[in-house]
Amino acid sequence: MVDMIPGMGQLANNPDVQNALTEGNVARIEAIILSMTPQERSRPDMINGSRRRRIADGSGTEPRDVNQLLNQFKEMQKMMKMLSSGGIPNIPGIGRMFRP
Repeated sequence: MVDMIPGMGQLANNPDVQNALTEGNVARIEAIILSMTPQERSRPDMINGSRRRRIADGSGTEPRDVNQLLNQFKEMQKMMKMLSSGGIPNIPGIGRMFRP
């Protein structure tokens, strides 16, 4: 699916992207998200150390897995902000694709 986005075709062949989308990783991510409260899902910045441990315990993962997911989410937020403001100069018109 990533290769269908203009300028993003090289990501589809990236081994890191392929590894991140394996079935086991998707199931782990789903378990972590389902272990969060609705408030934590809408405001991940409120997740402190004790909440991370609770989420990890509830999802059968380690706190470092929760940290990794939260860091990936923050990076995706930054990327989406950049895309919505037209911040990638070599992909003309990309900003319009992400505006409501």
